[in-house]
Amino acid sequence: MDLSKLTYADIKVVKKLGHGAQGRVYQIVIQSTEEEFAMKKIDCFSDEDKERIQREIDQMKKLKSRFTVRFICSFQDREDMCIVMQFCKQGDLRKFIAEFQKLSPEERLMRVWAILSQMIRALDFIHSQGVVHRDIKPENIFVLEDGSVCMGDFGLAKVISSKDYATMAGTKVYMAAEVWQNKRTDFLSDIFSVGIVTVELLTGRHPFESGSEQGTIDNIRNGKSSELPSYVSREMKELVTSMICHDQYKRPTTKQIMQQDTIRMYLRQQEEKEKELELSNKKADDAQKQVIDAQAEIAQSTNITVTPKKVDIIPSNAKIVVEPPKVVEQQQKPKSSSEQVPRGPIPHIALVPSTESTKVDGETFTQNFRSDSTILFDPVIKKGIVKFEVQSVRAVGIADETLKYERNEEPYARGWDKIVVYDYYFGRIEHKYKLIVGNSEFKTGDRVALELDMDSSPRTLTFFVNDEEQPNYATNIPAAVRAFLLVKGSAFKVLKFEALSAPTAKHGAGSRAWEYGTKWEIDE
Repeated sequence: MDLSKLTYADIKVVKKLGHGAQGRVYQIVIQSTEEEFAMKKIDCFSDEDKERIQREIDQMKKLKSRFTVRFICSFQDREDMCIVMQFCKQGDLRKFIAEFQKLSPEERLMRVWAILSQMIRALDFIHSQGVVHRDIKPENIFVLEDGSVCMGDFGLAKVISSKDYATMAGTKVYMAAEVWQNKRTDFLSDIFSVGIVTVELLTGRHPFESGSEQGTIDNIRNGKSSELPSYVSREMKELVTSMICHDQYKRPTTKQIMQQDTIRMYLRQQEEKEKELELSNKKADDAQKQVIDAQAEIAQSTNITVTPKKVDIIPSNAKIVVEPPKVVEQQQKPKSSSEQVPRGPIPHIALVPSTESTKVDGETFTQNFRSDSTILFDPVIKKGIVKFEVQSVRAVGIADETLKYERNEEPYARGWDKIVVYDYYFGRIEHKYKLIVGNSEFKTGDRVALELDMDSSPRTLTFFVNDEEQPNYATNIPAAVRAFLLVKGSAFKVLKFEALSAPTAKHGAGSRAWEYGTKWEIDE
């Protein structure tokens, strides 16, 4: 169907999604094709209404990208102007604020990093077009099926130059201090709004909340925000605090935020997933074209007129599951835990004890001082088959999820009974004050990996050096662990942190299992 000729008679309204000062939004279905869209209905009585609505449509067309809700078409129905848009099945960020509070602090922090990176990427695109959004809030940030986010509702968006300002507009409790004081808004005012949304995702509360709308506005005007909780990392605290700074000129730009180390890591991971999805879609399109061509060829050879029928062909890798930020409970046929774990790269965060002693540049870490440093990695590993590979380290291992390390601490500083260490020296593995030799030594430049099979019974931990499986491995490891590494005055690199579809460890002839929690003794 040609959607440019769509009318109200062609659609079926499924349900109302929301409403506000700018209009009412509905989920709709095109009756002839059963395609799902969102539709915004706006009162259109006067010429002024028409001009305002046309500006919004023009903004959507101008900002067409993967970072914004896609404009489909528009039509008038009596006194309403109907704008048909991309339908985001997972809804907006408002419901995710509540969902995130049910997660562990570590998992929540990881998911917020991922969403923040995407919000900033979307906002950077909008600002690069000379547009200030002016109404950023959870209800205007939407989650797509693959877990990525995009921005919508450009009814208040306005084009400005880098030195200009737009007039006051937006949702009151997301408007920055300068908007209230000077009655004007600019690009940095959008940064403030994203900062507030980020705090809400982290804590479930508005950072300037006072119990009433006017009290919250007064706190914004006076720069009185609440402290972030202790579970929020220092890195996140510094970034968010700068974004909601009372002095707008001390807030970072989108470009500056995108250069922050953790933001860069999550952006890189998202871009890789998008490339993979794009390739999968291309394969599906190519397969679809082959079916249609074959149908046409058969019809031609038999002199029968056949209307090419669309056949759904989905390659095995067409569905890309992006984590974070999707938090959805699905009713599915029971599967084994390994089937429920997404394959591919796992978003991760290095829990660096001190940013003074360790410099982070993407996946490369440099020690500034010649002192031992144990670095844990989130997420906590609880299920699936996970491979963690690093380069140029002194030791790697696993630690019970309860362990945390301070600056200049070696792994055993918190006790030998809750860790397993694979050390470069004599290739020894260590646990409960006992050590076993027999694995390969490794040196600077070597690739050392852990493979954790959390689905096997018992759970296993296998070591690799330059892709070669090592004979001594651990069994019956805890149900929830973190990977860690030990470095001293050197640079190292994280090469892989990924979920596998099947274990690569063979545990063949010459291998020996050592049970976690027992006293390791060599047979005499």
